[in-house]
Amino acid sequence: MNSKHLIQSILILDVLNIDNSKMWQLFANRALFLLHKYTARDLAMLMRLYDKDFVDSNGEVLPMVRKLPDAKFFERITAILPMHVPMLRDHEVVDVVEILTKKNLGSERFWNNYLLLRLERNVLKFKVNDYIRVIRALADKQYY
Repeated sequence: MNSKHLIQSILILDVLNIDNSKMWQLFANRALFLLHKYTARDLAMLMRLYDKDFVDSNGEVLPMVRKLPDAKFFERITAILPMHVPMLRDHEVVDVVEILTKKNLGSERFWNNYLLLRLERNVLKFKVNDYIRVIRALADKQYY
């Protein structure tokens, strides 16, 4: 399975709301193996899909089902993310900032020299909803 097939398979798992954690973990291990083949947008999509929680038919989160056993997946993506930050679209940057804040990932250098710099340059291009999400994430990260 190549990198594009893997992304499509993960999207199918998400759309069909399949909560088989072994399958999600198998795809995550394969994605880590193919990490060097993904573009910036693919990495942002992987982070967003694996950060999403499973919900039941009533819309409540299923706490017993986990997509990943540990944070190694997000740490590996965060390690190669600095070279991809300039190619991310604005809403993808917002998603990445929210996920990294939620998981408490990324070094101070990565935040200051890549993400915050990108946010400062493009803040006037953000939609209102994205701007609000960035402000909340930065407040959670305690950047003032």
